[in-house]
Amino acid sequence: MTPEELQGIRDKLGLTQLGLARRAGINRNTVARHEMGDLEIRRYFAILYRLLGHLEEKALPIIEPEMPKPGSLQKPRQRWRRRRKPK
Repeated sequence: MTPEELQGIRDKLGLTQLGLARRAGINRNTVARHEMGDLEIRRYFAILYRLLGHLEEKALPIIEPEMPKPGSLQKPRQRWRRRRKPK
């Protein structure tokens, strides 16, 4: 698959890079790098993109994965307090 083919699939579906990335369950930067030709579109990505294009074209429902909010996977920082010296 060429970057032009990928962009054609995305344009045909009317999706942004972020929209396609969310449906594919990958990072938006990956889609952008594929479209720019900076990153080789490996066979499994090509199959995934074509499959998404086919499913969307046929109007089959796709379950969108819930993307975690940035920073939500980090553990909350514990606040350490100095112990007071006993009197």
